[in-house]
Amino acid sequence: MTRYRCHFIVGERITASEDIDVPDDVSALLDAEKLILKSDALAVEVWQENRIVGRWSVGPHPKIIAGGK
Repeated sequence: MTRYRCHFIVGERITASEDIDVPDDVSALLDAEKLILKSDALAVEVWQENRIVGRWSVGPHPKIIAGGK
């Protein structure tokens, strides 16, 4: 398992963070989607150490912006 950190964002500020342990990037993004739907945040960024994996935004037009290796 790999540790990822989810940063929950409201406006331009990180309001909370949560660590998750999952096997890969795809699993991390899927877990982040579930977590953001339970929060008041409008976006969540998923990081693995110093690498951004992606950013998930909620709203009328949800989108995933994928990071890279």
